[in-house]
Amino acid sequence: MNPENPILLRHLEQRGRAAYFQDKALVLADGARRIALTLLQYAGQRVATHR
Repeated sequence: MNPENPILLRHLEQRGRAAYFQDKALVLADGARRIALTLLQYAGQRVATHR
């Protein structure tokens, strides 16, 4: 989903929640708060982290 989608932005402005991909990261959005999760390869294992 496009993070600039007007429907998504309106939903988040109304304190809604959403998840979308942006810049190779999964972004979890809750109202105005955003957490970007990325997957890393560490010693052959996938590890999730946030930035």
